Amino acid sequence: NPGSRLTAEIYKKMQIFEKEHHKKPDVIFLQNHGIIVHADDMQVCFDLHEEINQLICQYFSIDSQKYPDVKIEEINENTYVSNTEYLINSLKDGEYSTELLLENPLYPDQIVYLRDVLGETALIDKQTGKLTYKMPYKQAILLEEALTAIIFIMNNIKENQLKVQFMHDSEQDFIKNWESEKYRKELSRKE
Repeated sequence: NPGSRLTAEIYKKMQIFEKEHHKKPDVIFLQNHGIIVHADDMQVCFDLHEEINQLICQYFSIDSQKYPDVKIEEINENTYVSNTEYLINSLKDGEYSTELLLENPLYPDQIVYLRDVLGETALIDKQTGKLTYKMPYKQAILLEEALTAIIFIMNNIKENQLKVQFMHDSEQDFIKNWESEKYRKELSRKE
């Protein structure tokens, strides 16, 4: 679980690493939570993060240049429609249903941003694959980005014949009831 327990576990693992290698780790991989990259200089940290992304892409034969450009189009005030071809094509075949996306999260952001929204104010048209967002622009583009990332990751896991590691129910429950995640979700709704 995230929060203090995850922080304590990271700290414990860092202590072990530091004892064995006489330095702090520069990169920490967290299953279902992403990576932590550390450096004393911001540019060095950014460059290291980019290098890690490129190494991951190379290892899994992913062309990072093919990551979809995320676009939405305003059709009315506070109403937007998905305009990301990759996402539209992935949703129209029905493989990624609202239920799958809500009930089988890969990482906490998927719970925080999709719960109580996908299927309510963000609707997937199963025929066309387009999403309609009835919400402010900031929240709509965030959802488009999140959904694109989730599906891109899941597609690449499948293409590499790996097993998708969804979050466990206990982890999901923790996130759903965590006050700081509720606050983060509220921030995404503000203009």
